[in-house]
Amino acid sequence: MQVTTAPSWRRGLAGVVDVALCAVAWALLVWLTWPGDLPELPWNWLDTYVDWFNAQPTVLFVPMAWVLVVGFGYNLAFNLRGQETPGKRLLKLRTINADGEFPAPRHAAGYASLRALSTVPLLAGHLWALADPARRTLHDRLGRIWIICPTPATRPVPETSPGDAITA
Repeated sequence: MQVTTAPSWRRGLAGVVDVALCAVAWALLVWLTWPGDLPELPWNWLDTYVDWFNAQPTVLFVPMAWVLVVGFGYNLAFNLRGQETPGKRLLKLRTINADGEFPAPRHAAGYASLRALSTVPLLAGHLWALADPARRTLHDRLGRIWIICPTPATRPVPETSPGDAITA
């Protein structure tokens, strides 16, 4: 299959839109599951936070876990419904498989899992696209997925034979 993948700037901008939407859900979940208040200390908020984090280094595990849950769930919810995420829809991007169709639910679930796992090591799966000649991420390659920017459909041109008269 010969396709042209979407430009990196479009994918990045779609990602920013989707991350902004996910950030709202993430902030709500972190707020609901936060283990407690920051202690009152005589320093500024950054020093207070650093002191608190040094006393309880595992406190960031819950927010980081919610990042994975929200990111995975967000992509999975749209993929299982056979729809693009709002960011991709806004920038007119399409997700296709090797057959040129939207991935089947099982394939979409696998892709959402790969996407979550490739994001964990400091966005390594996304950074892969910077070195990839086709601008595909690591999870795109492993999941056999392409993100494309389809060209507008052209109207068919009626065929005329040399003997046909063209009237205005």
